[in-house]
Amino acid sequence: MKPNLTNLYQNYEEIEKQVTCAERLEEFIEFRKSTLAPKSLAIAHRSLIQFAIVCGYRPITAARVNEYLQKRFEKCSNPNSRKRDTDWLRMFLKWCEQMGHIGGNLSLMVPAVKVPVSKAVIFTPVEYETVKAAVKGTSWHYAMIMAYRTGARISDVCLMRWGNIDFDNLIVHYMPWKTRKMKRLATCPFQPGGDLHEVLVELRSASRDTDEESYIDPYLAMRYSQEHSENMTGHFNIEFVKICAKAGVRGVSFHKLRNSFMSRVVSGGASFAQATQLTGLSSEKVFLRYAKPNVESLRSAIVKINAQDEEAIPCSPPISQEM
Repeated sequence: MKPNLTNLYQNYEEIEKQVTCAERLEEFIEFRKSTLAPKSLAIAHRSLIQFAIVCGYRPITAARVNEYLQKRFEKCSNPNSRKRDTDWLRMFLKWCEQMGHIGGNLSLMVPAVKVPVSKAVIFTPVEYETVKAAVKGTSWHYAMIMAYRTGARISDVCLMRWGNIDFDNLIVHYMPWKTRKMKRLATCPFQPGGDLHEVLVELRSASRDTDEESYIDPYLAMRYSQEHSENMTGHFNIEFVKICAKAGVRGVSFHKLRNSFMSRVVSGGASFAQATQLTGLSSEKVFLRYAKPNVESLRSAIVKINAQDEEAIPCSPPISQEM
């Protein structure tokens, strides 16, 4: 017996009302898979699932949004966490509106949380040399040098292959793992005789397999792949933070090596186009987030600006004292 399609169509609105917020959330995550990295998707899911719990089987309404925001703000006082949760909620509601799942402009109800600007934390040259000496003889030695000299993320450092290294021209070529969908290639030269050149030559001499598809550090590649599949890559950062603290360098993380590289790039006067080519940055917004020059580089810029002004002003003849 054929189903009554007319009745099915007439009952569509009733069926639509039975779709829960959690199911909409899964649709949203599936929709964003093509534009977000797996880690970002996991963060979005963890953040939005709290809103789905508040809604339950009830429809998404202004009352549900207010209820969630009130509970979330009472439970969490950290500005960064609040901003993360509100940003994801706003994006989710905006998507629901565009898809016609909800009416009105509920996304406009979500407040924009301001995060206090914190001082940029980077590795000073002394701190870099201190930790580098402390990890000599371990995989962290190569990893730290590669990140500091190229700005590569932990994922790219661990998954770097010998085919990414051009020894003839002294250049590191790689497709950043996090932004691989954008097809941006990072191209970063390195100095002959520098610490990156030395550690790469040393590893190549000691390696049994140096064909293009072989990993520079097989141990790091295996460990990262395993922990990434289990969504436990945070263990890398925890371990590195402990190593730095033991060496007397506190308040840093492995990712601060990337920040340090970008800070030096900006201090060196590199443009956005050059920084993008060096690190494979995904957007100008990301560049501005990383580009935090120190006070001395800002002072140097002012000195240069003032010097240009002085050169542009013609020398005036001395004023005569005679009346």
